[in-house]
Amino acid sequence: MNYNVSFAEMNRLAMKIKIRQPKLSLEDMRKQALRLESTRTAKIKKQSPSR
Repeated sequence: MNYNVSFAEMNRLAMKIKIRQPKLSLEDMRKQALRLESTRTAKIKKQSPSR
């Protein structure tokens, strides 16, 4: 990452990236949330042995 970039230039670069992203509807976001929720696996932490 280039740390010699001004905030204004970072803002311009972020706006360029945001414009290229596809527009998502609320329905698309809900479908994605349901899909992720259904494929999620719960992580089970190993409990350390108590002394």
